[in-house]
Order: sequence, then C-alpha cells, then structure tokens
Amino acid sequence: MYSGYLPPKAFTKKRKAKSRRGLEQTFMGIALLALVTAAPWLILFVLTSTVSSDSVSFACPSDHDLGWVFEPSVTYGNFTLAQAKLVDASFDMVFGRGLQAIIAYVSYRVTVASLIRVMETTLVPFELVSTLAFHSVSTYTIVSLFRGAFALEGWRPKMIMIWLFISSFFVIAFPTLADVMSTYKQSMDLFLVSPENSTMVPYPNPGELRFKAYHSLPDNLACAPSPSNRYQWGFGFIWILITWCTFSLWLLGTYSLWMDAQHNSDICRKGRTMNLYRATLDLSGAMKEALGEDTTAYSGKELKKALEKKPSIMYQSEINEETGTGHLKLTAVSNGKMKNLDWDVVYCSGGKKSETM
Repeated sequence: MYSGYLPPKAFTKKRKAKSRRGLEQTFMGIALLALVTAAPWLILFVLTSTVSSDSVSFACPSDHDLGWVFEPSVTYGNFTLAQAKLVDASFDMVFGRGLQAIIAYVSYRVTVASLIRVMETTLVPFELVSTLAFHSVSTYTIVSLFRGAFALEGWRPKMIMIWLFISSFFVIAFPTLADVMSTYKQSMDLFLVSPENSTMVPYPNPGELRFKAYHSLPDNLACAPSPSNRYQWGFGFIWILITWCTFSLWLLGTYSLWMDAQHNSDICRKGRTMNLYRATLDLSGAMKEALGEDTTAYSGKELKKALEKKPSIMYQSEINEETGTGHLKLTAVSNGKMKNLDWDVVYCSGGKKSETM
C-alpha cells in the first residue's frame, strides 16, 4: 500500500505577532500612497526639464488638433528607421508585457484571496469559482466577473466582483497603454524661408528659441524633416500621466482588496492560501458531492452543463464532537456564514482522522 499520504494537521500559527503584521501592512499602505502621490510630480519635473531644452519640438508643434496628445514630449537618440522601430518594439515587449505579467500575477493572488473571502459568506456558482481559480486574466474572466456581479447576493460580494472586473480589464489593456506611451518620430530641423524665392536656409542658432515665447518666433520660421533622415524615440507626457493615474487607481484598489481578505477572511488568516493545487482539491470535492462518483465517461462539456444546473457552493466548516477533529470543504449545503476555524483543531477529510497507509 502507498505510504506517502499527507497526515492530518492543524493550522500553523504565523510567527509574526498580529500587531507587527498590522504595522507592516499599514506601513506598506502609506508607502504606496506616497508613491502614488509623488511619482506624477517627479515625472512632470523630469520631463518638463528635458522638454525645455528641445528647441525644435518647441518651435514645431503638431499640425493636428490632437497631435500633442500623441507626440513624444521628450525624445532621445539619433536612429535609423529600423533602429527606432526596434527600440520601440523592445520597450513594448520588456516594459509593456513584462509589467503586465507582474500585474497579472499580483491580480491573481488578490483575486483568489478575495474569492475565498466571498465564499466564506456567500454562495458562488461553480463556473465563477473555476474561472477565477484556474484561469488567468482573459476575456472569459471578464465575462464571468460581469455575470458574477449580478449572480451573487449582498452588496459586498457584488462590489468585490465589480472591482475584479475593472482590475482584469486594466491588466488586459495595460500593454496598449504602454505602447501608446512611447513612440518615435522623424528628426526635424529649423529653417528660415526666404520671402523672395521661398528658399530654405538652416536656422543659425536654434538653441536661443527656448528663451522666446511661441508668438515671438520669426514669421518665416519653418520646420522640415532633417536631411539626414534620422529618427528619435521618446515618451508622451500625457500618456505617461494617464497610464500612471490608472495604474495608481489599480494599485490602491487592489491593495485595499488584499487588506480586506487578509483581515476579514478566516481562511486567509490561517495561512491556507489558494493555488491551482488547493483549488483543484477543494473544487473536486464539491463537484463529486454535486455529481456523484460515476463521472468517468462524461466529457468536460457534459460536466459543465450538469454543474450549471447545480446549486452554488461556499466554504463550510465543522468539528466532529466525537473525535475532536475538524473539516473544511466547499459544499452546496449552506448553514449560513462559515464558522471560524480553530488553531488547535486537527483538520481531516470528513472530520475523521485518516489512516496513513
């Protein structure tokens, strides 16, 4: 017989004192708030300082009404077209996709913690549980969260689903924001146009223009692509500001949701975090309870249709008075809000100690 089964155990108490954990979480919240508040002003200062020395950009505004929204506010380098495209694509890949991966991971950790928090007090449909537990952020996740906002009872679970819906949408849209934030443009030079024959001669001292007001620039000043056919790559301040503001809102909202789960979810406080393995065990038990044992020959599509007809599920806990052991599971049999878990109780399958084989 197999002898590698895990033995039943009680929840492991965290080493950090409750007051210390609270202090660390409060400090983290203050640090995030300071970062969100100070960063836009720092970005504005850096970009404004850089833009003030760019005489060509100052003297050559965009020809389009909304061109300033997409024009780079600060530019760097002296590239060929191929080099500029490579730099822009590399930035999108490293910054856009890289940061999206980090945001998606954080979002998943907060999502499953919030899911646990909701399932301690509210019945949740099978489809929503499986989507949030097993799927990364996707269009399917957004659709399920939208449905969940209407399917769940109580204003708190609904608000959690609405925020997770907004958070998932932001995670999907982030690479687009990063892509629009950076761009490249052809290098421009300043010329003076002769009123007699319309010939163009290079402007002798472009650096002096940054000390003049725009309306005081020479009337015969013109901008034209540089004869060297070079390109510059840079950022648009307005899109940096938009991206940072949306990221800040996501960061504060996600942190608030995480704090809510850490302080109000008894399962999270016990350190019983959810990942794919934990979710598989919990959900498989609920599915077996709902569908029975004879599910071997059924396809995934058939199981999905069958589960759609079954009641929603939530966490329930109980203590076996005879053995003194506890049991925690996902079930459709609801006795109201889940009872608090006990640090000193050994939790087993069905509340009975399993024999080690």
